[in-house]
Amino acid sequence: MARVHLRAGELIGAALLLTSDSLFGPGRSLGKRLFGLRTLVVKTQRPAGLRQSLARNVVFALALVPALAGAPLPVTLGALAVILALEAFVALQPLTRDFGRRRLGDLLAGTQVVDASVALRLPHSIPARHEPSRAAPLASRAARNRLQRKTAACASP
Repeated sequence: MARVHLRAGELIGAALLLTSDSLFGPGRSLGKRLFGLRTLVVKTQRPAGLRQSLARNVVFALALVPALAGAPLPVTLGALAVILALEAFVALQPLTRDFGRRRLGDLLAGTQVVDASVALRLPHSIPARHEPSRAAPLASRAARNRLQRKTAACASP
């Protein structure tokens, strides 16, 4: 009987993991909300919905399969470690750097995590001598920082 309750907890954990990117608003998990980030669908540049959240996080939910099958905790943690290593490997590949270092789940779901002010096209304070950025709205934070440094260097006497 006790195992049934543990399995229910694992299933609830999997459901929360799968839907985490839409629990605190479209395209927002708790962490993204706290840090001002948002998950967007690349093609439409709109906040990701429940379907994209499911597709994006299914890779992490695979780590719970051993636990649901009754495997011991070290096996489950090993599966999670392998999945995290795979995600990091994909995110750091040169091909994905052009897309803002998207992880495997982002590539599967067609999403990207961006600064929420960029996603919502909110106005932000621009210094008087600064030209508006010509970077695409889905440019990575690193690309925007390089562009800002480049324009600041050109503007300084």
